[in-house]
Amino acid sequence: MPNRLALFLVAAAAGFAAAVPVAHAGSTYAWTNKPYWDVGKLDKELSMLCRRDQFNQVQKNRLKIWYTGKDNIGRGNTGVAKRGWNLSDPHGKAVADRTYHFVNDGYSDCKVFVAP
Repeated sequence: MPNRLALFLVAAAAGFAAAVPVAHAGSTYAWTNKPYWDVGKLDKELSMLCRRDQFNQVQKNRLKIWYTGKDNIGRGNTGVAKRGWNLSDPHGKAVADRTYHFVNDGYSDCKVFVAP
């Protein structure tokens, strides 16, 4: 059931792109030719908390989306988390109807993008 929920959440967040599901969705959900920053709005506060290990994925890249970007600009991947699924949020900052996409979770340049 958690995998089905995760796939539903990512499908809703990735609806902006022509994403193609991958057969082994246990870790990689989709590929898209969009740049990774198009997944949602960069949240500076959550990104700062991520850098301090206070808003992170429980299991990094448990589910992710790969981005090839146009001409390799914006290439990378985002790890996916949601309140109640794969998210460590000790300060209670997560909103129930949002999906959180992490770039470089666990590093000093972590970025968190929020998608509806």
